[in-house]
Amino acid sequence: MWSLEFLCFLIIIYGKNYKNETLFTYTRRIRKRIQKGGGYIKRKNLIIMMITLIVEVIITYYIASFFSVRLIEVMFFTGILFAGGIYYFSSSGGAMSRFFNAQVSGQMGFIQQSERFTVKVGPVFWASFIFLLVGLVLFILLITGVIPPQEM
Repeated sequence: MWSLEFLCFLIIIYGKNYKNETLFTYTRRIRKRIQKGGGYIKRKNLIIMMITLIVEVIITYYIASFFSVRLIEVMFFTGILFAGGIYYFSSSGGAMSRFFNAQVSGQMGFIQQSERFTVKVGPVFWASFIFLLVGLVLFILLITGVIPPQEM
């Protein structure tokens, strides 16, 4: 995400070496990591994110054509549904899990072990969240009148 020059600039500005490294060894270490492909987003995750975005755009297009509105008018709302659904189904534990455990315990008489709330956030969720943010920006532009209303 950040360029090598920007990271070197930050090191020079703050005047402190990272873990007692000289500027030369630090930049060499960063350059090796970049050359190995150890960037911030792996290629596999990027492909998964692109496929997710394409599928979400196609589903949103069909929903928009079903209701005879523009894609940008429903993009925010479908983004909420996608991101919320992926967040809900990728989490474990939480309030719903405790509710169902309490129901089963009441019916069966067994006390079950409760799970801690955990969420596994992956590239699919981040793609849906990006779709939600783009939809939010377009929706705000539509509401404020920057994007003109659809001609009938």
